[in-house]
Amino acid sequence: MRPCEVLGQFAGVLAHDVRNHLAAATLSIELMAAELAPDSPHREDVEIIRTATRDAISMTKSVLEYARPSGDVKGSIDVAAHLEGLSRMVKRVLGDGISDTGLGMDEATRQRAFEAFYTTKGAASEQRGTGLGLSSVFLIVNRAGGGIRVESTPGEGTMFTVDLPIAGGRSA
Repeated sequence: MRPCEVLGQFAGVLAHDVRNHLAAATLSIELMAAELAPDSPHREDVEIIRTATRDAISMTKSVLEYARPSGDVKGSIDVAAHLEGLSRMVKRVLGDGISDTGLGMDEATRQRAFEAFYTTKGAASEQRGTGLGLSSVFLIVNRAGGGIRVESTPGEGTMFTVDLPIAGGRSA
């Protein structure tokens, strides 16, 4: 078995186990929500947890698809609505004081940015990275028939542009 197949199997097993734990969390959240008064000050917090749990379930689904690719993209989503909901949750949790502090990438780094396990964050660094984020995004976008463009200038920053097809087969 090739190393990438072993990794895929491991990712699949791990994602399956995480999804089981998330199912228990989801049940608990739904029970909490059912017991809260409609005007409870905790209702918004429960909704944030509910949204985060749904997003985590979606991420584990993506990992499972990464581990066992079917080759088919099923259904479509309202990307704008999904991003709006995610944006509200992140803003509530992190506040307004979060902006990107990246310094941009040189050409050699930019060429490797989408490689699985490639990271510029060293093992001794407080900001350790696994190097799976951009490769997972690339895989998901590619399977959906889209693409990613990268613009980066050392010392200035990096911009990623994700192009996705419009539902119904038209391209944007």
